[in-house]
Amino acid sequence: MTHTLAQADPVAYMSVLKPIVFLAVMIGWGWLATRIDKDAAYFHLPRIWINVVSIIVGGAAAAAMLMLPLFILGVLVAVAVVAAGFLSYVLYRNPKVAPDARWTWSVSSVMHVAREYEQARAQRKASVTLIDPATENVMAVPKGDGAEAQAHGTLEDVMSFALARGAERVDVAVEKERTQIVVHVDGLRYPQPELDVTHGVQLIDYLKMKAGLDIGDRRKRQSARLLVRAAELGRFEVEMTTAGSTKGQTLNLRIEPRRNLNFKLKDLGLLESQRQRLAQIIEDPGRVVLVAAPPHQGVTTTLYTLIQQHDPYTSGVISIEEGQTYEIEGVHQQRIPEGSAPAQFREQLGQILRGDPDVLMVPRIPDSAIAKSIARAADQVRVYAAVPDEDTFSALRRWVKLVGDKRDAVDALAAVLAQRLVRRLCPTCRSAYKPDPAALKKLNLAPERVGQLYMASGKVMVKDEPKTCPDCAGIGYRGRIGVFELMVLDDTARSHIASGQLEQARGHLRKQKMFMLQEAALTKVVEGVTDIKEVTRALGGEGGSGNGAKRRAPEPTPADNAAEQAGAGSGTRAGG
Repeated sequence: MTHTLAQADPVAYMSVLKPIVFLAVMIGWGWLATRIDKDAAYFHLPRIWINVVSIIVGGAAAAAMLMLPLFILGVLVAVAVVAAGFLSYVLYRNPKVAPDARWTWSVSSVMHVAREYEQARAQRKASVTLIDPATENVMAVPKGDGAEAQAHGTLEDVMSFALARGAERVDVAVEKERTQIVVHVDGLRYPQPELDVTHGVQLIDYLKMKAGLDIGDRRKRQSARLLVRAAELGRFEVEMTTAGSTKGQTLNLRIEPRRNLNFKLKDLGLLESQRQRLAQIIEDPGRVVLVAAPPHQGVTTTLYTLIQQHDPYTSGVISIEEGQTYEIEGVHQQRIPEGSAPAQFREQLGQILRGDPDVLMVPRIPDSAIAKSIARAADQVRVYAAVPDEDTFSALRRWVKLVGDKRDAVDALAAVLAQRLVRRLCPTCRSAYKPDPAALKKLNLAPERVGQLYMASGKVMVKDEPKTCPDCAGIGYRGRIGVFELMVLDDTARSHIASGQLEQARGHLRKQKMFMLQEAALTKVVEGVTDIKEVTRALGGEGGSGNGAKRRAPEPTPADNAAEQAGAGSGTRAGG
């Protein structure tokens, strides 16, 4: 051996390439040895002796590369030794296993192994994968750079952004010249980079294919459910709806749509005094409770929460629902087509009322005839009904106008609940500050009772350097909670309203410690749940102080219109 080593060229072992080649051969041997070991364990072959032979083969390969005078010859011998060892194992194992488990050598088998490796590599690299909800099987990630691979790449970009921020919805609108994508996070729109029409169509077709929908039909409204797994973020349920028209195609993805439909009353965001008064109303039979809010402010979640306070097994709880609905245990859910004409709505309502229910949920009051039917039934039936108004007094005026007779309207009414959704401050990165006493006085807050407030930050300090907050991804807010204005009618309030004396009714209710929207929202500010900037945004700067103050809604984008066409529910995450 000394003679052989002496003959070797010392310069040869100073080459940069040769150590790399040596390591590559040994890594290849190690991979084969690991696979052989797992295979031997699986088929209960003599694993110890097989591993001993594998080690001998590895040692012989290493010795060949280190000891033969010509390095290239050593490499060839080493590869031959490793290949011979692997082939010997194959010849030993194949007779001992079932025919369908035998390893065979052919061009097709080699190609199959190569395809499996490429597929496994694509799966490992993917930050987002799709799961079949029926079988729980992970769907294959497209490999290469074809149309499907590009579509999956777009999906990864959008969903990675959305899921990291707790988004509730993603809207895609393919128009004639562009594709718009909007991610909705806690009620705010976050437009994503525009795509061309081709890539937008590819994205919709890819998801339709994965969900088992008809790709060829681009007009018909189609719905399906998928599961999405995103690396460290976990697994999410996604409900997708596609539709088309002469203007283009739309795709709506609702993320975890059921996460906010099983709330308890205490989770909505009511002040404690409001919660106690509302709980008392829920216990009383009969009369109407109106829930008022602009669109997408959590009315659906509140309605579902209210009817879930009644035991459906000891009383008849029925809901009238339109469009996409969710199963509620024990509740008899009557579905009608979305946007049904008032006549169809009246017919359905009449059938339900003839069955003498105890509790009824109504998603809207389309006309005066339906309002009068509800008012007549309210002496026996508790009705929860939604109205699209800004505050309790606006909703009250609408109700009185629909019923027609003031006395009938107020006698049938138990309470009016108006609401908004405000974003919660991220507890990880919220920033405390000392508020200006003059500013507090303008907000009717006593400076001596407010030591500090909080504001959104989006940054955390890491080794004395500001970094993007990992919990809210730099937004500064995480989730939403409701703020409420609860009007509870007693005999005095009913008397004022029936006489047309709304201002007197307002004064009486204020004496009964009725909180207006702005006051409820500012309570959340003082508690550190949200900040003044968010309250100003959510309430439009006017505070919703019971005067019916209007706020200008942002102009809808085509992607927002896509959500309306897809029937997105108004329930939202984290209360309200």
